[in-house]
Amino acid sequence: MGDAENPAPMASLSLDVTVPCEPWYLPLPRRLTERTVEYIGYHEALCEEVAQTIDHAVHGVVETDERPYNVVELRLATTADDMLVRIRYFGAPVGGKGQTATE
Repeated sequence: MGDAENPAPMASLSLDVTVPCEPWYLPLPRRLTERTVEYIGYHEALCEEVAQTIDHAVHGVVETDERPYNVVELRLATTADDMLVRIRYFGAPVGGKGQTATE
């Protein structure tokens, strides 16, 4: 589909995903972001920029020996004029390795 055929970006969409901080899941946030931003209707360059940003943020937490977090929460939300990307990390250990905070 050419640029002339792409519809305008969606007026409102919100997608929340929680992914375990395990190497097995590393491709998931990037692929999900690429598909979501493309589906919303943003330009291909913006799609790649957003996907790279999220990819770097998730890799930085997962690919470390300390494994400081248990899960990554990703939110992609749009309005008619803006797109929000929020990345949050949960489950930071309170003590040594393998210990996690309880709620």
